[in-house]
Amino acid sequence: MFSPMDTQVFWRGMLERVRRRVLLLGVAEVLAGFLAAATVLLALFTAADRAWRLAPGWCWAACAGAWTLAALALTVLAGLARRRWRDAALALLLERGLPQAENRLVNAVQLAESTDPAARQVAARLLAELRERHPAPHLRRVYPVRRLAGLALAAGLGTLLLGVLYLVNPPATAQAWRRALFPARGETAYAATRILRVVPGDLVVRRGAPWSVRACVGGVPPKGVVWNSPAATASTGFKP
Repeated sequence: MFSPMDTQVFWRGMLERVRRRVLLLGVAEVLAGFLAAATVLLALFTAADRAWRLAPGWCWAACAGAWTLAALALTVLAGLARRRWRDAALALLLERGLPQAENRLVNAVQLAESTDPAARQVAARLLAELRERHPAPHLRRVYPVRRLAGLALAAGLGTLLLGVLYLVNPPATAQAWRRALFPARGETAYAATRILRVVPGDLVVRRGAPWSVRACVGGVPPKGVVWNSPAATASTGFKP
């Protein structure tokens, strides 16, 4: 037989454990959901950028989507941190781990908050009976981890997809990520042939005078070059 004080301390501790479990699992769900959405969004952008060389507007849209997801996650986390659970609400959750409790714990918690001595005596008797019947409540039933497991699986699959895309073509994937996360840099979509240097950078010539431009490229050698200039004439040519 437990003393009323020991019984009250026991159930107070159980409610605190429920509060911590709900908070920790809620935070984990938010983080896993954010990671899942962010990785899937980045993977879709990477694949689309490699296939269609997306315009800068799509880069800004992807960046805005990422910041929106981050802001939403922070808002939910702040709400979880500020939330104050009432003992009755925690008791209702805890009863999921108490077979055949039939709202006895919720009623006992509510009666214990009363200023009526008779109500408190009834609450103490109910709490003592519940402790004798349920010395070790099952907290796993209080807040199941099924939803967290699903979100974690989605986040893992999204991360795996990003890893596969990177292994297939590391430079192209890294550049797509930079375009999505830092659109202000103005990087163009990845190309197999890259212009590394143009000599001279600025050139002023007299009309009709001969001139030449040299370009140093990297990556895959181009099959051909198209020269496009408003001042180009029939005599303008290109020597590789």
